[in-house]
Amino acid sequence: DWPGLFDSLIELLSRREGPSVHGALRVLQELVREMSEQQAGQLAPVIMPHLLAVLASPDQFPAGVRARAAVTMATLLAFIGQCGRPALAAQCVQPFLEDLIPSAVGQLESPACGHRLRKELLGLLTSLVTYFPGHLAPYKAHLLPAVWRTLVQSAQAYLRQAVDSDSLEDEAADSEGGEFSIQTVCYGLFDFVEAMLASSKFRADLKTSLDDLLVYLVLLMQIRQCDTLDWQENPDKFVAEEEIESTAY
Repeated sequence: DWPGLFDSLIELLSRREGPSVHGALRVLQELVREMSEQQAGQLAPVIMPHLLAVLASPDQFPAGVRARAAVTMATLLAFIGQCGRPALAAQCVQPFLEDLIPSAVGQLESPACGHRLRKELLGLLTSLVTYFPGHLAPYKAHLLPAVWRTLVQSAQAYLRQAVDSDSLEDEAADSEGGEFSIQTVCYGLFDFVEAMLASSKFRADLKTSLDDLLVYLVLLMQIRQCDTLDWQENPDKFVAEEEIESTAY
């Protein structure tokens, strides 16, 4: 309906300027959600290199911009996977994995990686495990240990910041009002583990560390100290929040 819009967005991404890239990604994120299968076949091969270029440039783009590139890429990958077209996957996914996996894993483990970027990187990796597990075979040795270390560190942070503390860390909000905290990262880790369980190509990898995995999952099931105090004072608040959480997740 808007002739030239896509070309304009690609031109903005090509400038490699923060504000231009950020604005283009915001629009592109919405377009990807609405594109048809035919459009995906035409546009995905053009979009993917630009998204990867943004994601793989931590020295040039801030975390918020890279997080938006990650979530846009995850949405695009999910759409391609749902199309069930091996040729499209071979064209739009496999050629980029050699650069995508090291970049995503490196940023996932970086001390400078905030909650929002870490959560979106996990979402991107979860999309790959869900829809393209066969393509990830050469990268398992790099990918899985990094996610495991992220799980261990996140469980320790959750215990320190939420369970053993009377007050919870402040949640950071993005430009759309979405809130991100250590809990958000934990949700992303749960999704990744669930994707592994659902994939016959990854399920066996969980067996080797299942005992340790269960220990950390149980740790993450503990109730936050601040919630315990609030619910003891007002049981009705527990009922209301449980209903909201159950609906939202």
